Amino acid sequence: HRKARPRRPLPGMLLHTDASTHAWIPELVGRQDLIAVLDDATSVVYYARFVPQESTTTMMAALQAVVEQQGLFCALYTDHGSHFLTTRTGRSSHRPQQATDPTQIQRALGQLGITLIGAHSPQARGRMERFWETWQGRLPQELRLAGIGTVEGANAFLVQTWVPLHNRTWTVPAAGEGTAFISYVG
Repeated sequence: HRKARPRRPLPGMLLHTDASTHAWIPELVGRQDLIAVLDDATSVVYYARFVPQESTTTMMAALQAVVEQQGLFCALYTDHGSHFLTTRTGRSSHRPQQATDPTQIQRALGQLGITLIGAHSPQARGRMERFWETWQGRLPQELRLAGIGTVEGANAFLVQTWVPLHNRTWTVPAAGEGTAFISYVG
């Protein structure tokens, strides 16, 4: 009953970011967090990294890397994680605050002129959810076959092998010519 939202026509118009907690590295006990940033127009992955935990710090590092490598983009589509969007109600007597107080990520994106869009359901973020289904089904097997059993080794595999494979295999051409990225000199 939901209609798929058309992709944006140019790279850099809308980026998706999310983290997935999953048993990514079969040799390690437990689950690891993997952060990814991908383009709506093409599904090109600009950033992927295993982190101790999804947080303001790890997401800011991901966004900084994308801006430094690709440039400024127009909008970022995320879930309603408290590091992205304010979830405070302003009802705490211990620390009075307004529900409209921006998070650190909201503040940083605002200073760069990037719009933050929060999805209201996982279904609204179908492109990102399908991305995670593909990676969860394949990446752990690839890490196992490569004999990788550490987070450091897995991060190197992401950069050297997996992201380039993804960008060759599971991306689509942009509908329009050009790019919406604007170079950033900080």
